[in-house]
This record gives sequence, structure tokens and C-alpha cells, in this order.
Amino acid sequence: MSEVMQVKVPDIGDFKDIYEKLKGDEVISLHISRDLSGTIASAESAAQMMEGDPNIEIVDTRSISRSEEH
Repeated sequence: MSEVMQVKVPDIGDFKDIYEKLKGDEVISLHISRDLSGTIASAESAAQMMEGDPNIEIVDTRSISRSEEH
């Protein structure tokens, strides 16, 4: 029997809590591809709720893996 992996999309409130701790900062928020997950939509909604403080740039990495520096 094979296992099916399930992933939960982070709640908007989770992102908002983190963004509130970063008020006054510049934030680049990197996320898994929009085509693969609803994570980026939650991050965007939370960023809109912050009304510009902190200044948040949401980035769709168009990827599911992390990059490594060589």
C-alpha cells in the first residue's frame, strides 16, 4: 500500500502573524509555485491586510524545490 502525501496550505492568519512581527521592515516572501499550491494566495491576502507595513514583495518561485549555492 502506498502513502499519499497531503500538504496543508498555511492559513492567512499564520502569514499575518509573521508579517506583523516584521512591521517597519522590507520583506521578500518566497513561495512554492502558484500552479501547485494555494500558499501564495494566502500570503498575498495577508500582505494586503497589512496595508503596506511591512512592505512585502510576494514572489512566486515557479518551483517546488529549494536552490542551493555552490
